[in-house]
Amino acid sequence: MREVLTVIGPTADPENRSASLPYAVREWCINTAAVNPATHSVFVPSEDGHIYRWDLVSNSLTQFLQLNPGIGEPYVPSIVGPDGTVFTLNGGALSAMGNLNGVGVALTSSIPDVRRVVTGDSLTLTVTVTDTAPTGTVTLQDTVYSVPSPGVLNSRTTTLLSNATPDLNGQVIFSTSALAADKHFITVTRYLTPDSDLVALMILAHQTRLHNLISRVNWETRLALDQEASMSESLGVQAATWSGSTRDRIYSAVEKLLRSMLFTDEIPLEAPVQGTSASMEFAAAGPRDKIDRSLRDLDLNRRMFRYPCSFLIVTASLELRKSATSAEAP
Repeated sequence: MREVLTVIGPTADPENRSASLPYAVREWCINTAAVNPATHSVFVPSEDGHIYRWDLVSNSLTQFLQLNPGIGEPYVPSIVGPDGTVFTLNGGALSAMGNLNGVGVALTSSIPDVRRVVTGDSLTLTVTVTDTAPTGTVTLQDTVYSVPSPGVLNSRTTTLLSNATPDLNGQVIFSTSALAADKHFITVTRYLTPDSDLVALMILAHQTRLHNLISRVNWETRLALDQEASMSESLGVQAATWSGSTRDRIYSAVEKLLRSMLFTDEIPLEAPVQGTSASMEFAAAGPRDKIDRSLRDLDLNRRMFRYPCSFLIVTASLELRKSATSAEAP
């Protein structure tokens, strides 16, 4: 059998590194790789806990994703689904990997072929934003993995470029010749705005608190009723009504949820706050009554919402949990 194309394993192996083998790497330990002829790619899992995309055109590892802490997860299978989703087993868990909707960020190298680059070469990395107008900023980071001892995977991440703004073509170009001899994984992160949206964070905090309280009501109700039933069974009686302690536990959890839904204890804003267009889109997405009012309408002058009742009252999550925890007191 003739060797056609090869790619060196990406995981450092310090157990076998020496003066004669200064860049020893661990074996791939592949069971079955997933080949996608449409994209000229091979998706290769490794016992280091990552899965890699081997681009056969450039003969380079162009993408990687961490699945678990790694080391000791060898010989696992991979397949490609009919829609291009890649499935693999690693660490006893099944992972599915595909494209994100609405995200168009690509990272390319001037020397992608791992056979044709040596230490000290000047590399040019190009980030291209393709999904929308070139807005926000991008950050480039370089990660090098190592195995200091059996069963331990360490990494060192260095920021190469921080918060760079794409040009009119949606590109950010970065050149360097300072990468040391090792396996480098360059990742790009895109930030749609240079700062956080205060209003979005306020809405997220409200949603998170409400969902936690909804879950708490569910849990307290189930636990209280279960303990009530166990107590009645142990006494050999069938309770006609809830006991006082059961009622208090359920009502206490419901009271906290109700007060939060009605913003009873809301702290007034000391000054007006302003969000981005995304916050306005949130307000426009809610259902409205006959006179065009919505529980998503924002105030942002003295309080967060215009009307003192949470928009979560009309969401499917609350309806489902109401059905799951409904229990009529006898």
